[in-house]
Amino acid sequence: MLPEDSQHEIAPLIDAYSQMLSGSRLLRQARKRIAEQLVSAETAVHDETEALAAAMLALPGDDPASRQRRGDEIRETGRRLLRNLTSAPFRSFTNVPQGAILVAEVLRPADAALIDPARVAGIATEEGGADGHTAIMLRALGVPSVLGVEGLLAVSRSGGVAILDGTTGRLTLNPKAATLAEAKRAVGAFAKERQRLARLRRLPAETTDLEAVELQGNLELLAELPLIAQSGAAGIGLFRTEIAMMARGAVPDVAEQAGIYSRVLDAAAGRPVMFRTLDLGSDKLLPDHAAPREENPAMGWRSLRVGLDRPAVLRRQLRALLLAAGGRKLSVMFPMVANVAEFRQARALLLAE
Repeated sequence: MLPEDSQHEIAPLIDAYSQMLSGSRLLRQARKRIAEQLVSAETAVHDETEALAAAMLALPGDDPASRQRRGDEIRETGRRLLRNLTSAPFRSFTNVPQGAILVAEVLRPADAALIDPARVAGIATEEGGADGHTAIMLRALGVPSVLGVEGLLAVSRSGGVAILDGTTGRLTLNPKAATLAEAKRAVGAFAKERQRLARLRRLPAETTDLEAVELQGNLELLAELPLIAQSGAAGIGLFRTEIAMMARGAVPDVAEQAGIYSRVLDAAAGRPVMFRTLDLGSDKLLPDHAAPREENPAMGWRSLRVGLDRPAVLRRQLRALLLAAGGRKLSVMFPMVANVAEFRQARALLLAE
C-alpha cells in the first residue's frame, strides 16, 4: 500500500519510530556518544545505528537473509531520525525522464515508495538483494530491478543506454546494436503476452467441468489497487496491512490507518476484501527490539502473538478498520493463530471496539 503522495517504506516495522522516541538502546547509546565523545547528534545517531546493524548481522542462528533485513530495518530507522535532525527532504523522482533506468549505490525502501511505475522503467543498485524490503516493494509496484551489482557506479554514466532484465537479474550497459534489437523484441513479446493474458480476465472463472470458482487478488500497496479492476479479480483475497504501515515509516494513528483502509474498500467497489492484521515477527522484527530465542522463529513469537503482546497497537488497527468500514461489510483475518485461546482473545479485542 503506497499512496502516491506519501512516502514510505518498509523501513520496516510498525512501532519502530515510536520506539526511537522512547528509551531505546539507539537513543541511550547515541546520547552517551554525544556526552563522552563530544560528537554531533547526527554523528552519534549514524555511528550507533551502524553498530546496532553490525551486531544484528553477527547474530548466529537465523538465516542470512533475515539478518540482512533486520539490519536494513535498523539502518532505515537511523536514516529516518537523521532526516528529522537535519530536515533533509526525501528524494524526488518527478523529473526522471520517461522510461529511464535509475542507477544508484543504494535505494532505501522509503525512497522506493516514491517511484512512479509509469515513468521509471527499472532500478539498478550496487547494494541490496532480492530478499530485501526494497526489492519486495519494487516487485509489488511492478518495477523491474537488479539489486546488488558490485561496482555498478564505476562503470555507469548518466544518459547512457542500458538493458535491465528483472527476471534473470541481468543488467547490460552500453549494449551492442544486435543486443539492443533482441531486447526490444523481447519487450515486444512480453507486452503481447500480457495482452493475451489480459483478454482472459473477461472469461468466466470456472473449471473445465464448468464448476464456478472465485479468483481474488492479494495486495499490499495502494498503488496496486487499480489492478483489481484491470485483472478482473472478484475481490481482494488478502490485504497485507503491515506492508502499508512499514511503507509510511512511522506508526500511523487511527485516522491515517482508517484513510488507507477506506481507500482499499472504495477501490474494491463492493467486492469482498479480507484485511489481515499485522504480520510481525520472524524476519519482520521491530528495530532495537530483541526477539526471543526460538528453534523456529517463523512459527513462534510472530503475527497475532506479537499483536496480543502489544494490544495497544492491535487495538489501534482494529479501531481504524472499523472506522474505515463505516457500516460496510468488514472481513478481518488474524494471522498465524496457534490455538483457540489466541483467536478468542483477538476477537474479544475486535468486539470491544
